[in-house]
Amino acid sequence: MHVAIVYQADGAIRGYRNGQPYGRTYRKAPGAIFEPDQSQVLLGCRHGAPNGNKGLAGRIYRARLYDRALTPEEISKTARIEANTITEADILAVLSQPQRQQLDTLQSQRDATNQALEAARTATSTDDPKVQAWTSLAQSLINLKEFIYLR
Repeated sequence: MHVAIVYQADGAIRGYRNGQPYGRTYRKAPGAIFEPDQSQVLLGCRHGAPNGNKGLAGRIYRARLYDRALTPEEISKTARIEANTITEADILAVLSQPQRQQLDTLQSQRDATNQALEAARTATSTDDPKVQAWTSLAQSLINLKEFIYLR
């Protein structure tokens, strides 16, 4: 479900559900000004009595905060954003033949690089005492700098 709340500068508050007006507009005091570095945005936290249930019983999958009040048309568009998911298959369907070839080449290079990286990891993880000694020395030097900074 898409939920939006718009706070107008004149104090009008309007709710939307799935891009459509929900409930009725009501008016409180004129809009508050939230100063940078002096304000917090809490999503899912209810105002109320200190001993009451202040948590939202649900999940927030995505949240957006705008620096202005959105119009009803803009709210309607934001409600459709989540439904417009683009899949990898959608992208592949619109690629030209040269773009697909370039993608295949890049994916092959990526796979070769991953294989080389894995081979390098395997080659350096031997039980050779000399390798272990150098590794231990390198780790000691790295840890030593932490002691220097602590002092």
